[in-house]
This record gives sequence, structure tokens and C-alpha cells, in this order.
Amino acid sequence: MDMDQTWNEYSICPNVNTGEKPHKLQGSGKAFSRSFSLITPGQNHTNFQVFGSGLCSKGFRKRWICGGCSLKVTGVDFLKKENACLHHTNKYKNDHLIVRRGQEFQLKVSCSRELKNDDKIFLQLSLGENPVQSNGTLLCLDTKSGQNDQGWHAKICQTNGNKCFIAVTSPADAIIGKYSLDVMTESNVCDPGKNFLYVLFNPWCEVDSVFMAGDAQKAEYVLNATGFHYCGQTEHIIPLAWHYGQFEEEILDCCMYLLHMSELGPNDRRDPIMIARAMSALVNMKDDKGVILGKWRSPYINGTNPADWKGSVRILQQYYRTKKTVSYAQCWVFSGVLTTVMRCLGIPARSVTTTTAGRDKEGNINVDIYYNEKKERLLGGDIVWNFHAWNDVWMKRPDLPEGHDGWQAVDGTPLEKSKGIFRCGPASVKAIKYGEVNLNYDTMLLFSAVNADVVHWAIEKVNGEDKYVDYRVDSEEIGEKILTKAIGKDTYEDIKDEYKFPEDSEEERKAMEIAMSHLKDPYHGSKQALKFIKESIELGCEEEKVVPTGQPIDLNITIKSKSGVARVVNLWASCHLESYTGEIEATIGTIQQTILTEGKTGVYTNFHRLKF
Repeated sequence: MDMDQTWNEYSICPNVNTGEKPHKLQGSGKAFSRSFSLITPGQNHTNFQVFGSGLCSKGFRKRWICGGCSLKVTGVDFLKKENACLHHTNKYKNDHLIVRRGQEFQLKVSCSRELKNDDKIFLQLSLGENPVQSNGTLLCLDTKSGQNDQGWHAKICQTNGNKCFIAVTSPADAIIGKYSLDVMTESNVCDPGKNFLYVLFNPWCEVDSVFMAGDAQKAEYVLNATGFHYCGQTEHIIPLAWHYGQFEEEILDCCMYLLHMSELGPNDRRDPIMIARAMSALVNMKDDKGVILGKWRSPYINGTNPADWKGSVRILQQYYRTKKTVSYAQCWVFSGVLTTVMRCLGIPARSVTTTTAGRDKEGNINVDIYYNEKKERLLGGDIVWNFHAWNDVWMKRPDLPEGHDGWQAVDGTPLEKSKGIFRCGPASVKAIKYGEVNLNYDTMLLFSAVNADVVHWAIEKVNGEDKYVDYRVDSEEIGEKILTKAIGKDTYEDIKDEYKFPEDSEEERKAMEIAMSHLKDPYHGSKQALKFIKESIELGCEEEKVVPTGQPIDLNITIKSKSGVARVVNLWASCHLESYTGEIEATIGTIQQTILTEGKTGVYTNFHRLKF
């Protein structure tokens, strides 16, 4: 019997414990808050009031309905103000009760008369369209006995005349979602209107898998609704203010909609690992009708230039209202939206930017760059982004070896598929640092982004066939800075030490060895990564700086001979225009010279003056 159906007859039982045969309820109208006549065998009609819709779950209907002087629930006060303050949810702009799992909250229940010792009140919580008890989406809590159901329990903690206070505690691994609540006695059901109960992760609960110690940390990574993203080059960092707005209107409902869209099962919706992985896919629309579409080149027709977004709120509200993907985003926008979703659900999160980030398309833990015989860079191959933004989320990792709890990297930008879907992470930041690229999820891709060696390959003709010669390996270029907003400050901190050991240190090279050992073909790509020997010649540029558009490029190329002997050096140099994502837009020019170094250092200063 659905709430929207009209009906003429309904079976009820005055006491579910007596085994008495069902009676017939006759009447017409909506099956909610209507007066009907009760026909009992051999008796006259008795008028009474129906307080609930009667629908419990598909194919199973509530029967605790009767008249007389039995106890009835007449109202439920969710004590939203008091509960929200205790659960750190008072900032949400939402009319319903929002609580964090693993922590007690209270309800105030009004009844038709004063409560007696033998009166029973039950709470029924249901989640989703077809709740069932077996998977924890349908719960029945006996407030008299305090009986446990799926780790939930409820107990009458105080009575005052016809009112009572019920203390409810959810387990620390409760399913995240939007629950409906019915309050029942043995003789009636009270559906407290269209009131819902949202259950979120709880970083304040020590046994929740997202527990985070430190009030300052939780204030920054859970409660702070504003922050900064960082763009630009290593030498020229540009801060972008961002409004995450996780407490704004419709944002929580949008996150609940995304959980529904994820099609995660009930057990997976207990797990921050699975939810973070699903959300990294759903913030982009590459293959699942997600929140926002990525676009890295103008024109931005029928959409917003990614540089014009100043926060996540308008993006998520538009997506939730229209159920259509928003246009357009680039990496910092994906990162901002994912931070909003994670913090809204109660998972500590931060946006992270890596300068000179590697994108290893070949999956060999190197960034391979190719040049033709003229030493002109070829299109294709791997690329180096000026910067790339992703996220860290905080959680325990029981699926990994001990010691990998804490920050986990996730990326909402649709770069590569992970098990058939455009998503990335969560990958343990510690695993990235130590080169444990075999651990879940997508650790190899993120290791390459911060610690790959850049291998320059020259294609030479040998006996009429192309031969690839690795003539230069740079182990220090990738991951020069890894930035996030500092706790409680409007500036950034460099968290590179969390992601990697100092460049060229023994620990860093060991991490590279460990990473390479997990490749199926360790000799694919740069065969020199494990046996890398320092070159006796070192190249560099002096006075490298940002050059305004239209101005000449004037660089001093330095050539250092580490062996201390004079050397003849065949020098090729090329200059090309790149987007921040490492894509070549235009070749500016190339030169080829033969240089004789004298002593330890020779400096070649007459580089061609080139104009954009």
C-alpha cells in the first residue's frame, strides 16, 4: 500500500504479540492521516486515526495500528540545533537532522498519554528505495530493551509525562546516506512528516576510519569552506582563492545524489576508500555522466572558461538541479569540486598542486621525450605539465600493509582509465614516497607524477632503421614543489617531503629501484633508470625567468665538465612553446653548435635571440 494509493480495505492487528486474527480497516482516501472505521468480528465499528503511511519496505507492511487507549506517538522533535552543535554539523544549510556516525544523538518523542513501564517504542530507519534488514538498509530499534541492530542501538534515556527522550547511537562504520525515520508503538506508526536523517563520516570519532587527531587539522580539512589552489611554474606560483562551500544549500543533497549515481553497494558506502574512489570518477563526466566536463583549449562554447570559476558551489548546484554535466573544467577545478564533496561527506581533504608534474602515458615510471635526427622534439610520447592539481584525503587503509594510514592521493581529472573507468586513487602517499607502486590504487601513475625520471631519446638511423638512443636522463625535474594551503594560514606549505625523498638521495634512488622492480618489463622505456651513472657533462641555463609574450628569449647555456678535462661537446638546443599541460603548441627555433670546454667549466653565452 503506497502512500499515493487510495484504498478501501487494509488488514491490521491490535497487538502483534497476541496472534489474534487480523481485522479489516475500511475507508477511502490517501493512506496517511485519515480517519477510518475498524470492523472487528462480531462488533460494531470503532473510529480511530491512522498516523502513518503503513509502507515499510517493498512487500512488507507495518501492522502496529489500532485504536482504543493504546499508546500512540503524536510527534517527533529531532532536536536539530542541539544535535548539530554536538556533531559539528550546524553550518549545513539544510532543514533536516545531520549527524556523524559513531556518536550519540537524541530525539524528543511526544505520545498520546503518559508512558508506562510496559510501553514499547520502536524506531525504524530505512535507506534507499528497497531497504532490507539483511544488508543494513532497514533497521528496527527497540528503545525499551536497547536491542542492537547492525551496530545501531536506541534507548529511552528520560521521560517526562507524555514525552520521552531517546538516545540513538550509530556504529562507527554505519552506511553513509539519507535515512527516513518512523517512530512506532505496538499500536501505531508515526511518520514525522518528510523529515530525514543524514549520516556522515566522523573525523571526531576515534574508531571511525576517517578519524583525524588535532582540532586545527579538522578545522582546516573538514570545516573550512574556503581555501587556495596554486597554479603556475615553480618559479612563479599563482594563488587562486577558492570557495569550497560544502555547507551551502543543496550541496549535501548533491553529494547524496552522487552516492546514488555511484551504484556502490551498502557495504561499500561504509568505506571511505570506496567512496573516495567513486567520487574521483563522478566529478568528471568522461564515462559516467559526472559533474563537470574537462576542456583544455579554447573556445569554451556553451560553457564557462575554467579560469572563471571561483568555487565549487555553483557547479554542484547546477549539476544537481539539472542532472546534466556542467562545462568546463581543468585540473584545479576538478580538485576543488572533489575537495567540496569529500569535506561535505565528512572525509578530511585538501587540494594539492605539483609543479613540473609528470604524465607517464606508457606506464614505465619514466617521462619519455623523443627527438628526431634534427633534434626537434616530436609530438606524442609523455609530457611534463607546468603544474597539476589533485587531492589528498585522510583515512585508514586496512587493505594495505601496516603503516599506510593517513593521506591518500586521489585525482578527479580524467587522465587514464583505472580498471576501465576514468578515476585515480586513493593511493597511499607513503606508498608513493617509498616506490611501492604495486599497492592499490593507481600508485604507479601518481609516483610518476611526482618522481619520474625524464628520459630524452634521440631517434637515429642505423643501417636504415630507427634506433632510440637515451642521451640524457634528468632525475630532478619532476615534482619540484608539491603545495597545499597551510593550516590556519592564507599561504601555502610545500609538502614534498611527504611525497618523496630529497632528489638524488640514496633513499630516493632506492624508491625508484623498488618502483621499477614492480614493472612487468623493467627494461621497457629507459633501460638506464636502474643503472644510472652521473654524466661527466652537465648542462644548465643561467638567469632563466618568465619571458613576457613578444619579448626575446636570451639564455646563457652552461656546460660543466665534471671530470676536469677539456671536452668537445656537440650541442643541440631547441625552443618551443608549450601549454601548461606540456602539449607543444609551436616550435620557435633550434640551433646546433660544437663547443670546446676548457677546464672544469665552459660557458656558452651566445644563444640565438628568439621571439614569439
